[in-house]
Amino acid sequence: INNNYNNLLAKYSSSPFFFYQGTNKKRNHSNQRVKRPDYKVAYVQLAQQQTFQFPDIFPEKDKKHEEGSVEEMQETFMEDERQRQKSDPRRGGVTEWFGL
Repeated sequence: INNNYNNLLAKYSSSPFFFYQGTNKKRNHSNQRVKRPDYKVAYVQLAQQQTFQFPDIFPEKDKKHEEGSVEEMQETFMEDERQRQKSDPRRGGVTEWFGL
C-alpha cells in the first residue's frame, strides 16, 4: 500500500492542481497562497525556587476624564441612556409594552 501511495504522489505532484495539505499551502479563490500570521513561542526553564509572574500589559486607566473631552461627554450620554432605559418603579413591574 505504501508503494502505491508513493507512485500516486509522484504521478500527481507535478500537476498544477495538486495541493499538499500543509499549513502555508492554503489557497484562496484566486489560487493565491494564503499564509497564516507568524507567531513566536518561547520556552523557559526556571530554577526550583523561582516563579514567573506575567507582566501587566494592559494596566487599568483612571476613569477621570478632563472637562469637555469626548470621553467625558460620551460617558455622560451613556449614563443618561442607562437612566432613561431603566424601568419606572411606579409601574409595579408592568412592562412598557402595555403603555398605561
